[in-house]
Amino acid sequence: MEIDDRKITMYLSRILSGYYAFVLSNKRYKIKYPDTNLKYEAELYTQQEYDKNKYQSWIKKDQINRFMIFHGLWSKEEEDFLEISEKTTEDLKVSIYKNFRNPPALKKFKENLRAHNKKVNILQNKKSAFDYITLEGYCEYVKSNFLLSRSIYDENNNLCFLEDDQGFEFVAAHITRNSISSETFRSVARSHQWSYYWNSKKAGDLFGTAIINWTDEQRILAAISRMYDGAKEHPEGPDDDVLEDDDAFDGWCISERRKQEEERSKSRAEKMLPGNLKNANEVFVMANNRYEARDIHSLNDSGGKAVIQERKRALQTNKEIKEQNLPDVQRDLIITKNQKMIESRKNK
Repeated sequence: MEIDDRKITMYLSRILSGYYAFVLSNKRYKIKYPDTNLKYEAELYTQQEYDKNKYQSWIKKDQINRFMIFHGLWSKEEEDFLEISEKTTEDLKVSIYKNFRNPPALKKFKENLRAHNKKVNILQNKKSAFDYITLEGYCEYVKSNFLLSRSIYDENNNLCFLEDDQGFEFVAAHITRNSISSETFRSVARSHQWSYYWNSKKAGDLFGTAIINWTDEQRILAAISRMYDGAKEHPEGPDDDVLEDDDAFDGWCISERRKQEEERSKSRAEKMLPGNLKNANEVFVMANNRYEARDIHSLNDSGGKAVIQERKRALQTNKEIKEQNLPDVQRDLIITKNQKMIESRKNK
């Protein structure tokens, strides 16, 4: 959803300034985003905490799912859903892009995506609520608090919470709630206000400093702007109204990425085939691992992939089946038989 020009100007000013100022409980605060030195100090501090705690009785990160399921805090069904959720999200966005000129279908896929995202967010929040019981989760929490406590200043430019943690959680929660969303970053990147800066970037430093000193917000805005530039320069780039729709634009990007991945897979798989078999109708090639299997599978066109799925379904029903009884083979036999009948009638 697009935001109005006033808010875009406000967010852009925040990003350009390199800090975030706000008022909370009648007190003025300023977040000065950590530089490389402070980030390094945070990593050192976090490593110390890790070394100090690594022999304690923490739940390991790779065991947290089993632990939560065992104690009824999580379920296998929820984990399975999250495992395929990213692909489901991508498939829905591709459908939004492909049906962008079909309003009824577009509305349906948009609604499905919103419902899917809502469920994903609920489950991710539920699962991440237990990160703190793992050593890795604890260390991430420690690092985040270290950085934040050394980044919050008062109106007199003094650190607020380095020694005294009173009120820190309250202020930290406000900062988290007011972080800039992906949708807002995109709206700013597409805005005419930002284009004045972005289009003149070659004339000097974009944010008045070296890239290494950019804040995370500045890096994100620049990365999204480069993404839009790449789409506009693409020979088969999306229309402007697709660029303006985050879901449809994501769908276009995903479609292009999948197309390139398929072409690379085909290229790798073709190198496995002897030269005299590259144009053969049906070839069986042994794969040494799942990556080669994926590449070999990509050599099939849509018809070939449909046949593979049809054979899988047939094998699920029958544990053992003769080749001549496979659905596609039966279909080919019927077609051949009919063609022979037609030819014989013509020759009479």
